[in-house]
Amino acid sequence: MFEGINFGIMDIVIIVFLVLSVFWGLITGFNKKKLTSFATEVGFVVTYFFGSPLSHFIAQTDLSYHIQNAYHGLLPTTEAFTAASVYTTDVTAGKNQIATALNEINIPGLFHGFVINNIQDASGSVGDAIASSFASLTIIAVVYIVLFLVTFILVKAILSPLWKEGSLFGEDGKTLMGRIAGVIARVAKSTITLITAMIVLTLVAQITAHFGFTGIQDFIDQDLNVADANGFSIARLFYSTASNLFQWISTNTAAITGA
Repeated sequence: MFEGINFGIMDIVIIVFLVLSVFWGLITGFNKKKLTSFATEVGFVVTYFFGSPLSHFIAQTDLSYHIQNAYHGLLPTTEAFTAASVYTTDVTAGKNQIATALNEINIPGLFHGFVINNIQDASGSVGDAIASSFASLTIIAVVYIVLFLVTFILVKAILSPLWKEGSLFGEDGKTLMGRIAGVIARVAKSTITLITAMIVLTLVAQITAHFGFTGIQDFIDQDLNVADANGFSIARLFYSTASNLFQWISTNTAAITGA
């Protein structure tokens, strides 16, 4: 029944942590004071999973085209912006073109990579390429903010009535359903905490390995039995999720810094 399941030190720590979270959730229930933090967590999760595909969908509509045209009309008409973009044929030269134009409108070099990595149309002028990036960034920012706020407001609006006397959770959040909700909320928060801890562990392992100390990474590989491709452990599940999130964060950081 447990064939292929490997339990290491990290598995034991995670299991104990989650079990304690369950008991703590049962004891404290789900009182109304926790609603704001719970709505915030749900908002971040929904935004993370649905923000990118929704932004991509909107970027394919006429709205993106109109936003791009609006930005294009605001850009200078100097040679740096009207020159034909060579980004599609010579990436390095194209990046230099765009950097020169961005410097002309006083955009710090720190953000040049962010602009370049979000270019949607580099077939026209340098101004067209920059305008397409500005349009994409605007859509992403608005979608993420609106999606988070809508989720946050909906969660609070739907759940707020449940704390009235005689309602599902009761005034103190300690009815049967209140305690069940408390367990769910506490385990969700603990899961986020564990994934964050795994991201930090991944980062520390990579930094120390860069300086020649591989002890932390070796411990991770051994404890999670990484060599066994068919093995399974709870810690490996958390570690894989954290690694995917770390990669997503690193990609976006690279875009911001232009690395």
